[in-house]
Amino acid sequence: MMTLALIGAGKWGQNYLQLTSQLNTCVIKYVCAQRQETLKLLPDRYIKTLSINDLAKKNDIDGFIIATPGSTHFEIAKYLLSLGRNLLIEKPLTTDYNQALILQKIWQVKKPKVLVGHTYLYNPAYKIFKKLYKDVEAVKSINFEGLSSPERKDSSVIWDWGPHPISMLIDLIKQPIKKVRARGLIKSSNTKLYDKVYATLQFINGIKASIHISWQGSDKVRKLTVEGRDKKIEFDDTNTNQRKILVQIPNNLPRYPNYKPEPALNYELLEFAAAIHSSKKITSDINLGVKVTRILSAIEQSAANNSKLVKLD
Repeated sequence: MMTLALIGAGKWGQNYLQLTSQLNTCVIKYVCAQRQETLKLLPDRYIKTLSINDLAKKNDIDGFIIATPGSTHFEIAKYLLSLGRNLLIEKPLTTDYNQALILQKIWQVKKPKVLVGHTYLYNPAYKIFKKLYKDVEAVKSINFEGLSSPERKDSSVIWDWGPHPISMLIDLIKQPIKKVRARGLIKSSNTKLYDKVYATLQFINGIKASIHISWQGSDKVRKLTVEGRDKKIEFDDTNTNQRKILVQIPNNLPRYPNYKPEPALNYELLEFAAAIHSSKKITSDINLGVKVTRILSAIEQSAANNSKLVKLD
């Protein structure tokens, strides 16, 4: 049984608490939150604290889950990585590329296990979609739409929703991104945070991908579509009828491949536990987290400069 400490008891923290209560491979023993009022709402079976320093002194903790707002990840991860502690960090790794590089450099000293929570990479339907992608002939276009989700006050939609399509595209195409161009819209001049972004990515092999992410929208959309010469495939995470994956071949009826309807977070936690105990490879490791942060920073840079093309070395 792996012993975990949870830092952050908000929405995502609650998801981890609920999930681990159903697993027999790991247990959350410690919970750290910013306010005492938050801790008081949790069951007494958890050891509660307001201090990350106190947690870092515990020798029975196999791994830490950082489920705090993205803008706080850097300082928390920097401290724990310097101690060589194993981390599961919710996406994004950080909200600044230079900070991500600093974390990567600290990690390289002791190389503890680090999993960045790019949850879609662990989604069972996405995994089937990924296998189907390998058979698509002459990819013509790739499009992602992520619309209608709660607004955040600590970061723009780039850092809130951007990690999802970027992590999947890197995972699918497995080629460096060469160019980025983006246009962002700001709903309120008071926040100066982008709430709607359109971006185009060009990979070194010539494939182009379009992204439309927004907190706004009348309908919730979470859809990744690939069109090739021979077929169209689609991953629609909002479909609730066991039809999250579509395969459409011209002049044929659509096909909906089967997948396991299990929570992605389950697989994510199991992989983290396996990596700690058996050195299993991590799908969404710190190096992928750094790559995603780099692309998100380029999108932000392009949007801030009137859609100026950003070239990546």
